Amino acid sequence: ITNYKLIPNETYSYVVNVNKTVNISNKNLKKIEVQFNQIVGDFYCCNNKLTSLEGCPHIVNGHFDCSNNQLSSLEYCPEIIEGTLWCNNNELNCLEGPKIIYEWLDCNNNKLTLNSLKRMNVDIKINYIEINNNKELGELENVTDFQELKEKVEDIFKIKKEKENLLN
Repeated sequence: ITNYKLIPNETYSYVVNVNKTVNISNKNLKKIEVQFNQIVGDFYCCNNKLTSLEGCPHIVNGHFDCSNNQLSSLEYCPEIIEGTLWCNNNELNCLEGPKIIYEWLDCNNNKLTLNSLKRMNVDIKINYIEINNNKELGELENVTDFQELKEKVEDIFKIKKEKENLLN
């Protein structure tokens, strides 16, 4: 990694800011041994054996790709991603983590459920989402507008609750 700056930090001793794209993909990594802070560029940690995103930057001023790992959650995912988040082909059962994604979210081929979509951070800003080939999403897989997806998930849970109330 070049073009970086170490910044003193109480929790980690130092964190790293990088003014360039960081690519640690295809390294057979099980964990990220450095604590990144901000990346001015893209951050690629795909095609490894990561089970956690601990060590990932807090802010990425570009795209963030953690696809093709063994992640079950997006805990430690950057809070702000100014590009696309690719987290496809993992074991994700929830999407909690990122607060702002400016472009699109690709979470195809995971283990997402209706409940996991319901728990998504409501402040998240996404223009486009792909959720194909997940556990029980059925017709929702074709919805690519994030706001429409949130509304449909809310409607499904409202209908379920109404059915439960009728049975009681």
